[in-house]
Amino acid sequence: MLGARALWRETGQQLRMLRMECLVRKIKTSNWMSFINNRHIPAVHRTTKPVLFQTLSSVENINQEHDFTVNSKEGFKLYEHHIQTSFIQKAMLAAGSAFMGLYDPTRQDMIAALGETTGYPALKWMHSRMLNDPVGSEILRVKPRITGKTAPIIELRNLPDGTLGREYARFMDNNKISADTRTAVKFVDDKELAYVMQRYRDVHDFVHTLSGIPTVSIAGEIAVKWFEFTQTQLPMCALGAMFGPLNINVTVKERRDLLMHYIPWAVSAGLQANFFLNVFYEKRFEDPIDSIREELNLIQAPKV
Repeated sequence: MLGARALWRETGQQLRMLRMECLVRKIKTSNWMSFINNRHIPAVHRTTKPVLFQTLSSVENINQEHDFTVNSKEGFKLYEHHIQTSFIQKAMLAAGSAFMGLYDPTRQDMIAALGETTGYPALKWMHSRMLNDPVGSEILRVKPRITGKTAPIIELRNLPDGTLGREYARFMDNNKISADTRTAVKFVDDKELAYVMQRYRDVHDFVHTLSGIPTVSIAGEIAVKWFEFTQTQLPMCALGAMFGPLNINVTVKERRDLLMHYIPWAVSAGLQANFFLNVFYEKRFEDPIDSIREELNLIQAPKV
């Protein structure tokens, strides 16, 4: 509970800092116009290192393969990174993280907190979909994690072109990202549902790889969020999908491509595809990626 109270105070501090920053931006019109024209994602709060950012993205919270398969070192925690919060605390954290997430979509800590504090009904539904599937139920039983150890990019690069592992490694290399950077789940007060949320995050890059959306960009993330929303019903995905195109960093061309091509594809593909969490990706690295697309009944995104 002490940790939750600290987060409550830190959220208020973060919002006060943001209000001051917005006031400064409003006064400095020339800087604001430069900000729009350059389409530069703001990074002021990163240089000031607010306490909330440090708390939610602590370097100590490194994901491990055993986070959900062994008991936490601290008895009051349900799993390794768990932070117990009340209903009111969750509501306030959800409001603050939603505001920050819309202001700066690159704040993965805020997006993560929003998903965890608003996603309980959706997580229950996702859990039931996994539980009623042979592969999904096995994943829930074993609780595997996708990390740099379980998905070693160096080894996956040596697989033949067209295999899931090779194409996944190519995607990760092209975008200079790592499986170890996924934010740890903290605010879900149910160990099973917390794992479902973590699994959803862990396989996010496989959605990019399988769908053929090649880059991690605001437009690419919006398209994937539409697909994920139709599959998971997570409110966080809905928020990103609906308000993402309004972000000032989305160019006119990207917005047009989203409205005319990517969003219609994402909704249609998400509705007709099998549940993407019911694939044991770690066991399928050597399989042809097209066979997994066929298994999922997944149509690739249009080439724009």
